[in-house]
Amino acid sequence: DHLGGISKFNNATIFLRRDEYEWLKQICDRFKNKPKYASGWCHKMGLGNPQEDLFAFGVSKQDFEAIEIAKSENRLQLIDGKELVEVLTGVWTCGNGAHTPGSQWILIQGS
Repeated sequence: DHLGGISKFNNATIFLRRDEYEWLKQICDRFKNKPKYASGWCHKMGLGNPQEDLFAFGVSKQDFEAIEIAKSENRLQLIDGKELVEVLTGVWTCGNGAHTPGSQWILIQGS
């Protein structure tokens, strides 16, 4: 869920909906000078304040930085729209914008 641990995949191509990237960038820009950067869904548990930190959005500054590194290395593939797109043979992604603006489903063809 979200981007947790994305930095562990430092050679992978990342397929991300453009809406999601823009949303993440906007949030990270908003909080770039705040000391609190953490990941988690803790706002719903009363542990994060959306006016003060990223904790409330389930976004980690480190995870977004990993996305920016992937972008600079041409490993980030931004997908426009919500339609079904085959990203690899037998692997499709479909945007749904449900959980976050650029949420997507992954469909894998079985044998």
